[in-house]
Parts: sequence; C-alpha cells; structure tokens
Amino acid sequence: MSLYPTIDQYLLSTCLFIIDEFNEQYRDMEKTELKNEIPGAEYSVDSGLTWQDSPVFEGLTPNTGYRFIARIKATENSYASAYS
Repeated sequence: MSLYPTIDQYLLSTCLFIIDEFNEQYRDMEKTELKNEIPGAEYSVDSGLTWQDSPVFEGLTPNTGYRFIARIKATENSYASAYS
C-alpha cells in the first residue's frame, strides 16, 4: 500500500476542495448575482456544437453533470477565440 494518493484520488480531492471553496464563497449570493455575462462572449453546454449569447441555460436536468464553456465571439475583424 502506497503512502501517496493515486492521481485520481488527488484530482478528486482537489476538485472537491474547489467546489467547497466555491460554495463557501458564494452561498449567500442570490442566483441572479452569479449570472455574470462576459462582454462579447458566447456560451455552450454541448462541447461547442451550439453557442448562445446568454450564460443562462434553460431546460437542464437536476442532479446531472454539465460542462459549460465560453469563448469570445467572432467579429468582422477577428475569429472566435478558443473556448475555456
């Protein structure tokens, strides 16, 4: 038995710590306060297949994991940025 955690255990514990920190920091905020738009950005919940201007997604299923991504929209002078 190793004294060190596996990479999976380490990543899971790090993610859980980040979620706990987020929940602690934002628990007293109203839901509307967390819906901050990034100027010039567009958002996706389906790995970039479709994009929308609002960071608010309707019709999501409770207790389901989602991966949200955002990028800066293309303009007539530039391409869309890479997403993050």
